[in-house]
Amino acid sequence: PAPSYSVAPGQHIIVPCRFDPSASWPPAQISWRKLTANEKFDFLFPTESRIFSQLNGTMVIVHSQAEDSGTYRCGAKNVKITTISESDKTKLTVESSSDQPREWPADIYVPQARIAVVERRTAVVECIPYGK
Repeated sequence: PAPSYSVAPGQHIIVPCRFDPSASWPPAQISWRKLTANEKFDFLFPTESRIFSQLNGTMVIVHSQAEDSGTYRCGAKNVKITTISESDKTKLTVESSSDQPREWPADIYVPQARIAVVERRTAVVECIPYGK
């Protein structure tokens, strides 16, 4: 079974990558990806400042939030090999707590900020809510 981790909101979590970066030459670079709603893995770094990867490939999430819950996968790649070797999926659950104070305001992310619309026509804009 895939490894899984569970933490309370606000706690830090450390998730090791099951690859040893020093096992390849030159040493591999480790990157982490998270499974999105459309069933694709998107790279995490450097878009999220609370989540980072240590030199040994371990992922650290500080002040975990509900939206950190999900399925993650780490990958190893070095300059000589162009394909990424991926680990098994790792599941992370940040337990919900209705009495937690709201720390981050809700916001909406619009993936495509510029769109063109013909005058007097309907426009549909994809948006992704986040925050609490």
